[in-house]
Amino acid sequence: MNTAEIERMRVLEERHFWFRARRRGLRPWLAGALARAPQGPVLDLGAGTGSNLGLLTELAGDRRVLGIDSSPVALSHCQVASHGTDLLRADALEPPFQDSTLAVITALDVLEHLKDDDLALAQISRCLLPGGELIATVPAHPALFGNHDRALGHHKRYERNELDRKLEAQGLEIIDSRPFNTLLLPAVSFWRRARRGFQEGELLTSDVRQLPWILNEFLGTIMALDQSLPRNWTEFSGLSWWVHARLRT
Repeated sequence: MNTAEIERMRVLEERHFWFRARRRGLRPWLAGALARAPQGPVLDLGAGTGSNLGLLTELAGDRRVLGIDSSPVALSHCQVASHGTDLLRADALEPPFQDSTLAVITALDVLEHLKDDDLALAQISRCLLPGGELIATVPAHPALFGNHDRALGHHKRYERNELDRKLEAQGLEIIDSRPFNTLLLPAVSFWRRARRGFQEGELLTSDVRQLPWILNEFLGTIMALDQSLPRNWTEFSGLSWWVHARLRT
């Protein structure tokens, strides 16, 4: 992601409906992981501008909270948002941690930015303590890949259960795996497919942008409804996949 996109995301992440919904959905997953995981530090892998570090710090109790990112621009914003988190500039493919030292790792919309996600997952497995837990989110449906993804520096979108298989190959067992943002999938799919008709020569910009207050609140209400629906209503598909896994002991 280039500097302009990082700066734009920093402004959006606090109030934009999608980021608010993601933090709301992550809260119970993180709370459960922190309650079960062995004692040890918590890492936000690819911390970006720090929008999730406040939630991690709130839930982590007396655990040490760490954040790494390869972008100095992103980390400069994390220093404001981190509330005492230890920040390191590092590559997700070469995290500077010893084997079996981390209790919980989050990789929230990070893996799609990496050319070698298998290597990143191997590093996550290496760094986790036995019984340590990972929470990861990735964008769904390769058919939707377009300028939105290119603007954000994505290399791919993921098929259903693709990330689950990759994690199992690295010695992790799946605790939970589900779609996220199901109700908005038809509208976003239509827009992304229609947009391809005029992408040639178009500036690379993501679909995440500042919205009028009333539209932002309306879409936030849809996301809240999405998250309150019975799971079997939203099991089939969404715009993202969420996976919660544990390193086998």
